[in-house]
Amino acid sequence: MSITFNTNVTINSNAVDFATEMLQFIFPDILEWFNNYNKKIKQPFRDLVRNIINTSTEYQEMITNPEIFGSLGVVKLQNKLDKIIDRLVNNLLMTMETPRIINGKLTGNSTILLIKDDYSEILSMSEASFQSEGGYLIEWLRWVLIEHSNTVIKNYHFSLDVGRGRTGVGFMKHGGFWSVPFQITGKRSDNFITRAIDNSNEAILDLMEDVLSKS
Repeated sequence: MSITFNTNVTINSNAVDFATEMLQFIFPDILEWFNNYNKKIKQPFRDLVRNIINTSTEYQEMITNPEIFGSLGVVKLQNKLDKIIDRLVNNLLMTMETPRIINGKLTGNSTILLIKDDYSEILSMSEASFQSEGGYLIEWLRWVLIEHSNTVIKNYHFSLDVGRGRTGVGFMKHGGFWSVPFQITGKRSDNFITRAIDNSNEAILDLMEDVLSKS
């Protein structure tokens, strides 16, 4: 998942040669502005993405709804999620296409890579999985991000029972099957992380405009 900022500068003139000459004259100033904009937006964008995810409905469901965090079986889930989100935002990669002049117009763009398609930067973290008492590897984060409503565990289901289990709110009981709770199901292109960001376009645009006005 990535977000691209496009920059276009046009000289109001019907003469392409004149417009090109003017753009070439002011090009060093535009390039300096472009570089400053990229530097200034990076940290505020990280902070915004972190806040967007942390305040999203699905994140809050995961850390407050016992039927969800209990069935995931993750001890101190909020702490682990926060470390995962920190890794995500700290790994934001910004690439800049150097502005260029074509037919009397200047164009350029910056792209911020939010999440790699395979989620490798966060799925490789120790917080993304744990070993169950039965010796099974529980890849809870991969299940939440990718498995959607598929059956993940056969012959077991989660039973809500306060005071029991790893999280103190329930345990896996023999019989039935288990899949990711419907409130937080996801797939590669549509999960609690991507949905939080997709639903915050206005906040992202506001940030861009704010940084733009200060560049």
